[in-house]
Amino acid sequence: MKKLTVLSGGTGGARFLQGLLHGIMAGTLPGVDADAEVTIVANTADDWWVHGLKVCPDLDTVMYTLGDGIDAGRGWGRRDETWSAKEELAAYGVEPTWFGLGDRDIATHLVRTQLIDAGYPLSQVTEALCKRWLAPAWGDRVRLIPMTDDRVETHVAIADPESPSGRRVVH
Repeated sequence: MKKLTVLSGGTGGARFLQGLLHGIMAGTLPGVDADAEVTIVANTADDWWVHGLKVCPDLDTVMYTLGDGIDAGRGWGRRDETWSAKEELAAYGVEPTWFGLGDRDIATHLVRTQLIDAGYPLSQVTEALCKRWLAPAWGDRVRLIPMTDDRVETHVAIADPESPSGRRVVH
């Protein structure tokens, strides 16, 4: 095989991809050429807008992992991250306080949001971001694309008697 397509989520998918790419490069996968090209179709159902930014956790986790920028201890986010913006938002009482974007990670979301606001589809935005993260390590051999350019988000409504509607949406 010279071309492979892999469906991927976030942390687990990114770790699987690391092993797959290692096996390809080492030539230890039967029937797979050592110079095979891999297209990764990443989940976007966990994407959401928070603090005015488009956040794509699964795309970013795969991108950072394969681009050697992931925080390996957490399995998500950037290595050597700081949390000043998260702390400031919490000091203002801005929700969601359970979720935080690291200062370095915010740069990715700012760039993504600006490009989407300029009219580019998520697939082209992801391609542009991957020029920084994937191209230096993998060239054209690894391509990361979102499962769709359409807005797809997962929301769960739970009972919340303190809410005027009697429910609360959880991302």
